[in-house]
Amino acid sequence: MKIKYRETNDKRVVDFNDFIKHKYPQFFKETKPDLILVAGGDGAMLHAIQELIDLQVPFFGKAQGSFNFLMNIFDVDTQVIEGLLNNLYDLYIVETGAIDVNLDGKHVGEAVNEVLIGNSINGYHDFTITTEDLSFNEFKLKGCGICVSTPLGSTGYNFNNRGPILPIGRKLWAISSIVCNQHVNDLLNIQSLHITVNKGYLFLDGIKKADINSQSKLVLSPGKIVRLAFLDKQQFLHQRVGLSHRLRK
Repeated sequence: MKIKYRETNDKRVVDFNDFIKHKYPQFFKETKPDLILVAGGDGAMLHAIQELIDLQVPFFGKAQGSFNFLMNIFDVDTQVIEGLLNNLYDLYIVETGAIDVNLDGKHVGEAVNEVLIGNSINGYHDFTITTEDLSFNEFKLKGCGICVSTPLGSTGYNFNNRGPILPIGRKLWAISSIVCNQHVNDLLNIQSLHITVNKGYLFLDGIKKADINSQSKLVLSPGKIVRLAFLDKQQFLHQRVGLSHRLRK
């Protein structure tokens, strides 16, 4: 297996960066990888996916962050990496779709977790939402923001906004309002979603991508497939189930 290493600047990853540089320097130059290796937290993984999604190969994370929902937890670096190089692991692959985002006719990028439109808890915006299946048809909304999340991202901002945790692999999005005059907490079949907004900022996976000006038009569409590789299926699933239980208490 050919591996590409996507280096991050997180201070927690300095030692692992040095380890890769000295033992596997070829990982930095690999242009046709079978797997992309990322160390750090979930933020590092999301940045890597946004940067390298076009390669369309699985991403494999080493957990060195806070929550590590998207990462693998392991200690013996050489053993694991040699196992990956020699195809010794039957990796569990989580497959999910990104959200492709266009703003005023220009492609902005793809979100693996969520698309967030707003600016602050004190922000006030006018939204109009229309979906391809007309489950939202020129729906008017006023408030701080809107969050549209994928199944993978439903454990993040969407969950903290009291949105549902979606089953992995389902062709669904969750859409929720953020301090608005009308309560929106809906599930959508993935489809073309049009949002007109008067002002604010556009965030993809927590990364600010654009300023939104008067009557900007956003189009959200099904994006590329993203694959995450795990050594232990139960580790990944256990964290999602644990989050769900918090709501049931």
